[in-house]
Amino acid sequence: MFKIKYFIFSLLLLVGLISCADTSNSSTKSSKQTNTHLFSRSLPNVPSSITKADEQALYMLQHYWDKFDFSDNLILKDTEGFEEYLANYFSLLSSLDFSQAKEFVLYPLKKSLGSILKEELLLYRKYFYEADSPMTNNEIYELVLKWVLTTPRTNEVQKEEARLLLKVITKNKVGTKATDFIYQKADKTKHHLHNLLAPYSLLVFAKSDCLTCETFVEQLDGNEALKDELERLKLDIVLIYLDAQEAEENLAKLPKWIISGVDIEGVILQKQLYDIKATPTFYLLRRGGEVLLKETYPDEVLEYLRENDEK
Repeated sequence: MFKIKYFIFSLLLLVGLISCADTSNSSTKSSKQTNTHLFSRSLPNVPSSITKADEQALYMLQHYWDKFDFSDNLILKDTEGFEEYLANYFSLLSSLDFSQAKEFVLYPLKKSLGSILKEELLLYRKYFYEADSPMTNNEIYELVLKWVLTTPRTNEVQKEEARLLLKVITKNKVGTKATDFIYQKADKTKHHLHNLLAPYSLLVFAKSDCLTCETFVEQLDGNEALKDELERLKLDIVLIYLDAQEAEENLAKLPKWIISGVDIEGVILQKQLYDIKATPTFYLLRRGGEVLLKETYPDEVLEYLRENDEK
């Protein structure tokens, strides 16, 4: 029941973010007609002999661009159709393990120049980096940024943007030690992240005006079953508010059994210690600060801990 509840919370979080993005673009979508023929004619047909989903996805990736003409001037006359076509390709990439997908990540970029390449780079960022995308994937986007920095096909402005983003997304990677910082509790005492004592910590970055953060806190409040489950899994929740002045009064209202504090000096955002695209942002840490899961969701954390608990 607990797992289902948090799985639903994660889905609601995604749906909320996606809904906001869809609303902001609704007028643009309604004012354009998608030229489906231009792109649908390029799609490969999967042989009937290939029946497994992962093998079908792999075949599609191998042949997705076989009939696509990257020099066709009509491509950017239907940017919505092109986005849909590329988004389908991204979905195929996301359906496979990175080890299988990585050889296909850069293919359309390497085939493109000028305005088409510029459009593609915007879409790679939108789908693999922005917070409102269910396909966010730092491994894939890191590969793209490294390519932007080394290829002669991109200009200096694009390279500089890639350089700055690469610096941010490569911080606090899985398997590395999370960046330490000082947080202040409600009693005004100050503590280091690296001094947490529990075997596992769910680090949550929040803001006082974040509705999904409020929902998360409400699900913690008075939930003894949740408290017992987290104790069994040896997991502490560490909730850090990024807006210190606005959030200090919230600390007193939080359940006493969770660790909470504020970034009193505001360094987490100012110095980009973590890549926080939206709140809440979740990290699972091992005692000592090792990152086990980055920009994750509560249901994924529980699944990870339960699997390790059974071993």
